[in-house]
Amino acid sequence: MVKGGMTMEDRFSDLKEFVAQFASDEFKPFAYYDKHLDCIRVYLQDCSFIEKRIGEIYTLMVPAHPERHEGEYVGFFIKGVRHLFKELGLPDHGAVKLAEILNEIVQHYPDQVATDIKEFFGPAVAEMEVEVEFEEAA
Repeated sequence: MVKGGMTMEDRFSDLKEFVAQFASDEFKPFAYYDKHLDCIRVYLQDCSFIEKRIGEIYTLMVPAHPERHEGEYVGFFIKGVRHLFKELGLPDHGAVKLAEILNEIVQHYPDQVATDIKEFFGPAVAEMEVEVEFEEAA
């Protein structure tokens, strides 16, 4: 018996029931700003992946087991976000639409890689936002 007259099994059962209320088996694509690596990570599928750098700004996420996933890519990273946002005139805090970021990159860096990324991933991230908050340098 545990304090309060409940067994460990009862408490564990209660905990499982509580967690199940909030858990979801369905993956939802998401994006976030990784302040430690100064990049935006965009995950479109839930799987293990291999990183494939394709320029100064972008890294593609290629599925490690392509036979188990649809599509050639499962997401991407935008590198050097702090510098990039300064160059593009984007805000250094708050929510920013990914489509806006991709559009600005193509406007300022109109190379084939930027255009291809926007065309390929644009529809998938059209409504996604990412919350950025650049910390002041120490």
